[in-house]
Amino acid sequence: MKNLLLILFILSSINLFSQGTITEYEPLVLIKLKDKSFIISEKILFKTDSNLYFQLLGEETYYKLNTSKLEGEISCRYIKKTKPGDFFLKFVSQSQTGLTFSIIGATSSAILPFLIKSSAILILPPAISMTGFIIWISSYKHLKQYGIIDSAIEFNN
Repeated sequence: MKNLLLILFILSSINLFSQGTITEYEPLVLIKLKDKSFIISEKILFKTDSNLYFQLLGEETYYKLNTSKLEGEISCRYIKKTKPGDFFLKFVSQSQTGLTFSIIGATSSAILPFLIKSSAILILPPAISMTGFIIWISSYKHLKQYGIIDSAIEFNN
């Protein structure tokens, strides 16, 4: 019974985790410039103090546009620090947290069955391990953000 519950928990976690990766419809974004022109963007990724990062429709390339060229304010995710070390430190910190949770969950899975007879508590270690795995995987977003900043091409209309 507890193996069945564990399998169902893992399958439902994977299902919920994978739902975030399904391509969803996102409306186009119109970026208004001070010279009265427009840029039709597929996705605005984020902005920093000096640049706005975005993708054009149907292109894989990342572009950056100086925020002084923008007319008005664009609401999107704001990244304060843009030095490479900042992104690496965030990545290391978050991945260490995730790996720590995974190790705690794995160790508990091996030890708790000998200490506790209640099957309800035995579901916690795999949940802790799965949480650690998700935290660890999500830490790679910091490396991706740095990659976008590093590889973005200056947009010239």
